[in-house]
Amino acid sequence: MSLIGCCRVNRICLSSDPHTHIRITCCVALRVLTARLLRVANTPFALRLVSAVAAALLFSLPVQASLQLPDAPTLQQVGSGSLRKFGFTIYEASTWSSEPTLAADGSITAPFALQIVYARNIASEDLVEATSEAWNKLNLLDADGRRWLPQLATMWPNVKAGDVLVLHINAEGNSSFYFNGTRLGQINEPAFGPRFAAIWLHPDSSEPSLRRQLLGHQTP
Repeated sequence: MSLIGCCRVNRICLSSDPHTHIRITCCVALRVLTARLLRVANTPFALRLVSAVAAALLFSLPVQASLQLPDAPTLQQVGSGSLRKFGFTIYEASTWSSEPTLAADGSITAPFALQIVYARNIASEDLVEATSEAWNKLNLLDADGRRWLPQLATMWPNVKAGDVLVLHINAEGNSSFYFNGTRLGQINEPAFGPRFAAIWLHPDSSEPSLRRQLLGHQTP
């Protein structure tokens, strides 16, 4: 990802909030730094290294979250947190509900939304594989889960840093995915939404700290 691409993350937080201006200023500075470094070492490895560092720095800055849903229902942010590996941010996640906190057992009440803002490039097939692995570790990969995975594979695109993926569960329990504000598709099975959200909210989630934040039980 080029640093020019980093500037597109501004759409996540278009406001007069000072954090927005900090992120824009940082992005411009990183873009200049990248150009200078690549003149010295213009190799694919240098590009990947600088881009990874830039994304990590950019997404470590504070940001005022907003739910990226067209005609969004009246939902309030419950919690938010970041998944980090080896010091690098993979994504920022946030939960949205009509309630101020979610149940301690991770169960959810519709309407509900889970939003993920990616900080790195990830292929669609890797997202689906990660979903399969997470369900398997939680003993949730049953016949329904195996049937849903191919649907997700055809629905989800490759993601780049700054892209936003949202799961929205409406009042009837039907689930829709939105990508950068555009609807990707829908799964009209009430069991799907809670199953997908369980990756983050299940008591045995692989990221307990992030889980507490998303439940609204712990400040990030």
